[in-house]
Amino acid sequence: MGVSSVAICFIENVDGSLFGLEVEAPRGLVSLSGLYRALRELGVQIVHASARPLGATISQQFRVVEFDGTSITAHRRRELQVQIFSLVGS
Repeated sequence: MGVSSVAICFIENVDGSLFGLEVEAPRGLVSLSGLYRALRELGVQIVHASARPLGATISQQFRVVEFDGTSITAHRRRELQVQIFSLVGS
């Protein structure tokens, strides 16, 4: 399994900044702790996280902000996307 079996949905605020993200992947492909670690390494503060099973897949939701509490810009959102895809593509 590779990146094609993972869906990432970015949820935006009204102003276009990042509010949160949802990662849906086959069970066992992406660990919650691995995503948490990847986001922290990028300097992102996770203010809420949850996971729910969906049959053979799992949906993981994260509400995220910068460490200083500000919203994540579009540029930073792309950075997060690259990091997440590198995590699930390995």
